[in-house]
Amino acid sequence: MPTPGHSQELQTPAPIEPQNTQDNSSLEEVKKRIEEMIAQLPELQKLKDQVLMEITGEGLRIELLEKENSHFFDIGSANLKPETRKILHLIAQELGRLPNRVAIEGHTDSRPYGSQGYTNWELSTDRANAARRFMDTAGLRPNQVYTVRGFSDRLLRNRQDPLDFQNRRVSIIVMFQDPESAVPQSMMPPKALMDGGDNAKAASLGMSSEIGAAALSAPSRRPSPNLPPAAPGEQNPTQSPGPDNNLRQDLEQELKPIKPQIRLGW
Repeated sequence: MPTPGHSQELQTPAPIEPQNTQDNSSLEEVKKRIEEMIAQLPELQKLKDQVLMEITGEGLRIELLEKENSHFFDIGSANLKPETRKILHLIAQELGRLPNRVAIEGHTDSRPYGSQGYTNWELSTDRANAARRFMDTAGLRPNQVYTVRGFSDRLLRNRQDPLDFQNRRVSIIVMFQDPESAVPQSMMPPKALMDGGDNAKAASLGMSSEIGAAALSAPSRRPSPNLPPAAPGEQNPTQSPGPDNNLRQDLEQELKPIKPQIRLGW
């Protein structure tokens, strides 16, 4: 509702720009450059159809999909093939120039693998982590990788055929930037505390600025908890005149100019 006495035009909210518009454009450029570089390298020509990139709700998703006769890892292990290292090197060089965080996922098909001690869960996680280790040294910025995840066969690319080789893949997600990702929301202090001043002190106590300022400047005048409530027509002993009450009033006058010092921290 408009505030009385102010122009309604000045209070009209500014139009909200579509989220991630600039980020989306930047990721589209990265996608285009990676596609061009892979197409220009003869040794990677046979793999270009196995590198799929698309913009999703998370950001730019880069998927390295295996085929029946073309693999990115040695069979049954997390050892990177030489061609895989070249592709990951190109990707890391491009992503290292971005401020965006990166997530890396490992996926398998539904073929039973290994023993009870080493299954598709371990294999998918180890392959994602192997890609992370190599990309960390090939161009990603320190701490750019946000998470490494192994999904086994729980997120099949081809649900109609759980044994399809394309279900065996490593996914690299370049996440859209979060304006507040630099400091987790749970660690952010209330805005009033960041502004400083009496309002900040009041906010730290959970009070409005007017009530907070009064509470901070006024001395406590609570009655003694041991005294019974005064009967109608009677004065509470703390309010009756006398030496003790005069002394109390003198102390209040002396302490009144002193403002409590509150140290904030989180």
